[in-house]
Amino acid sequence: MVLLDCKSVSLSDSLCCQFPLECPKCAAVSGMPYKATTLPGAVAVELRCKDCEHEWQCLVQSMPALTPKPDRRKTSRESDEADEEAMG
Repeated sequence: MVLLDCKSVSLSDSLCCQFPLECPKCAAVSGMPYKATTLPGAVAVELRCKDCEHEWQCLVQSMPALTPKPDRRKTSRESDEADEEAMG
């Protein structure tokens, strides 16, 4: 398996990778990911060409850590209090 640094897929340029990618063996634009593995600071994406079945690996820069938004749903206690206030 060939390991390539896919600068065209770098997440620093965009937040979304564009697939399919060009196959380094037959130059067909039909390389689709079938497996991804996280590495420190990067993601190793394994691709397979639909035309010639050549497989290769591409390193994609990891996205910065995302902070999840707080849960804005009411808890069951808040729901019960809101129902009691509405009823009377």
